[in-house]
Amino acid sequence: MSVIDGIKSIFAPSQSKCVVTLSHSVGLFEGGSVGEALGMPVKDRTAEQLHRSPVTDMLGFGDYQTPGGTLSVCSSSSCGFATFMSDNEVQGFAPQRFLALCNSWYLYKVKDEEAPLRLLLPAAVVAGCLFSALPRINVRDALPSMPDLVCDSCISSASLFFGVSKYISAGFSPKEAVKKASDLSSKICSEIGLVVNHTGITTSFKNILNSCFDSAEGEFSAMVLGAVNSGVFPDLSGYLVGALAGLSCASDGIPSAWKSSVSGIDAVRRSGEIVNTLISHALANKV
Repeated sequence: MSVIDGIKSIFAPSQSKCVVTLSHSVGLFEGGSVGEALGMPVKDRTAEQLHRSPVTDMLGFGDYQTPGGTLSVCSSSSCGFATFMSDNEVQGFAPQRFLALCNSWYLYKVKDEEAPLRLLLPAAVVAGCLFSALPRINVRDALPSMPDLVCDSCISSASLFFGVSKYISAGFSPKEAVKKASDLSSKICSEIGLVVNHTGITTSFKNILNSCFDSAEGEFSAMVLGAVNSGVFPDLSGYLVGALAGLSCASDGIPSAWKSSVSGIDAVRRSGEIVNTLISHALANKV
């Protein structure tokens, strides 16, 4: 099976019901932005360094001399994806249109970037949330032009985070969502002939998700700080776990002081409102 066919298999028809509200949609974007801002000042520190001096609050400056609450590629990528989907919505966000737009955004934004993980994974989280409102999608022939432009770790990690977001949006707990998404990701990798080794990026992300969601008992701060202090891409891990935790806990579960510290938080919230509108349109049109 080709990589293209394997990616298509991510989008199998689903019978799950979308349970995402406005607060959940906004929480996804707020949570991701908070997590990224927590990780930005220490983005190049190792797990050992963070174990000795862990992040416990929203810091300013640090390794990159950035003010507290500074956002970067991950948050801007997820917000850009949401805006792109909204700007191009046609006829109630029909399934085939949705997939064509995902492909267009991917081709436009990811193919020439040096760090596709930081663009593709945030978009995968948002796409998974949107996908939960499109249960009848079947894209066996929907993505014929998607080229093989990303590395194995991007494909396997994107399928993992797409799946976690999808299952959280369907009402599963974060712990349950990680288990189901891990099985999905492993199946996809097997189908397209990828071998994800036990020290690879995708495995590291699985371990971070399991650790954060197992020990934090649904508490946003504990989940996100666990990701940032893991030492694996602190800003990217902070974004990903923060977005998923925010999607699960909803906006009210995110500390207000952290949200108010984030630069450009109003634009971040508007992205959540955009996604909620797209979900509402999809559900209203019973696509």
